[in-house]
Amino acid sequence: MVELVCADPAIYRIHLPFANVGAGEANCHVLRDGNQWLIVDTAAAGLGNARRLQAALRELGVDFGACQAMLTHGHFDHAGVLPALLPASVPLFLSPEAMAAREPARLRRTQEEFRREMRDMGASSDDARAYGTCNAETAVFPAGRFAYRPVADGDEISVGRCRFRVMETPGHTPDHLCFYEPDRGILFAGDHVLPATTPAVDAHPDGIDGLGLYLRHMRRVRDLPVRLALFGHGDSERDGAALIARINAIVTRKRSRTQAALAFLHERGGATGQEVARCALAGLSDSSWRATRPIARYYFMLEALVVLRHLRATGRAERLATDGRAALFRPR
Repeated sequence: MVELVCADPAIYRIHLPFANVGAGEANCHVLRDGNQWLIVDTAAAGLGNARRLQAALRELGVDFGACQAMLTHGHFDHAGVLPALLPASVPLFLSPEAMAAREPARLRRTQEEFRREMRDMGASSDDARAYGTCNAETAVFPAGRFAYRPVADGDEISVGRCRFRVMETPGHTPDHLCFYEPDRGILFAGDHVLPATTPAVDAHPDGIDGLGLYLRHMRRVRDLPVRLALFGHGDSERDGAALIARINAIVTRKRSRTQAALAFLHERGGATGQEVARCALAGLSDSSWRATRPIARYYFMLEALVVLRHLRATGRAERLATDGRAALFRPR
């Protein structure tokens, strides 16, 4: 369960299970340099993960008195077990957006906005509620539970000889951060880049074009000289050229999905968001769509919402309000 992925500085990977669309694993990385420790992300709550992770940290001999923690983003599979793991004295570095997103009033407002947008796209009230439940991926921490340290783009976090530069990389989530050590070319990429899957882009609050942000910050990361990339899921990457190729493949995939949605709008002359999700992105008949599990439909609906926002933000589509029915989207 504990794997040494780098000798100098010593970096260990601990992979732990989570359940979502299917079974998966998320990575917790632990760095030691000299007598200082750093924990990057943890895991989902439940599934025995707190016990497993506590055992792994004991095996490594982590000294919480000389330890810091960094959170790439607040999704449940990266932060859910933190309250059961970290002593309150351990500094926890995260984005200010991650702090704001955990305020109860903000969480309620964000979730209601999402359910409203799902209905606007053509989902039934029952489906909109189900999709809203699927969308509640942010782990919630009590105020004062940790020694919170909000960090912004360009800030530095020191661990032994390492100086990690904070990079704000919103897209996958509004609060996503990457951490880059320029002297050693080490990148903690979280879910901004993944080695085997294309990261989803969350529905950012207030109608923000999350896909546009994601593509912009992918270019930032692509320009970094990286010798070791450590991801939120999957194996690490030591080949800088391979990392660039992977980033390019993800960007190409995002653009092709956007183009597929736009081509569908041109073909139909206009469509609801749910029709874009079902036909253009999922490629399913109506009966097959209804037979698909809500969580799988949710990801297609989320992708359609994000893509349609991007098309509107870039002037390639517009939204037409209708009286008491789902909105129509058409090409411009």
